[in-house]
Amino acid sequence: MLDAVKQFQAAHGTHADGMVGPGTRRVLNAPHKREAGVNKQARVKSILVNMERWRWLPHDLGGMYINANIPEFMLKVVKEDETIHSTRIVVGKPNTQTPVFSNEMQTVVFGPYWHVPNSIKVGEIRPYLRQEASWFFGGGGWNTGILQRQGLHVRYGGREIDPRSLDWDRIDIRSLEIYQPPGPNNVLGKVKYLFPNKHDVYMHDTSQRHLFAKQVRAESHGCMRVQHPDQLASIIMKHDQGWSGARTISALDNSYDQQIALRNKIPVYITYFTLKVNPDGSFSTFGDLYGHDPRMAAALRL
Repeated sequence: MLDAVKQFQAAHGTHADGMVGPGTRRVLNAPHKREAGVNKQARVKSILVNMERWRWLPHDLGGMYINANIPEFMLKVVKEDETIHSTRIVVGKPNTQTPVFSNEMQTVVFGPYWHVPNSIKVGEIRPYLRQEASWFFGGGGWNTGILQRQGLHVRYGGREIDPRSLDWDRIDIRSLEIYQPPGPNNVLGKVKYLFPNKHDVYMHDTSQRHLFAKQVRAESHGCMRVQHPDQLASIIMKHDQGWSGARTISALDNSYDQQIALRNKIPVYITYFTLKVNPDGSFSTFGDLYGHDPRMAAALRL
């Protein structure tokens, strides 16, 4: 029974732990979502949409590559056609989506800085900066507590400045460099993986470990948070730099903005497969998190 439940969960894109929780129960109680009751026309359409997505990828994905599949909330490392590592990831929210694209990983950064993107400056920091009046000490000021609470520093024109000294009514927050130095509270955690792209997204560790317990892990601003970044770093550094596991752990624990340029770039594929065929010929399906499938089907005139 346990094996049957796990197989059912895997086939329907839920965590295959063998426990019949609320998510699994909903699928069990919804016949139209089960394999036996799936509308054949809808299934064919889903297969065609996902085959089109395969067509976007190169025939040769590389001797070693990394694939993050957004709807599956999973990342895997493949070497010589064999998956050597897989881990959970957190992806972008529906309103701050992780983009679908391919590139090459070039750099691993241990003990990274976090440079706050403009979208967060404008949408999540600026609304909390409020001018305050003072009746006792003559004059007011700006409440910049959000910056202090998050350990954020401010530079303007390359010079470190006290955010309390700024007239926030007159300055465009996008013109400021707002950053968080490396440390235990850094939102990027201990390591980030860079594959430069126009979307300015990357993979990284996180201080919010509790998010990996969720089934639907769409919580970021577009970047991908990796559940086991130490294991991913060990695989990459051993493959590319010949590092031992102990050296990688030391770099994770002790580095301050240590940037390691990879000798051989590693292909990275950020995909959006909502259906896949398992080795035994069965299907696994995943929720259409961003609603891409209907748009794809319309473009293909299905």
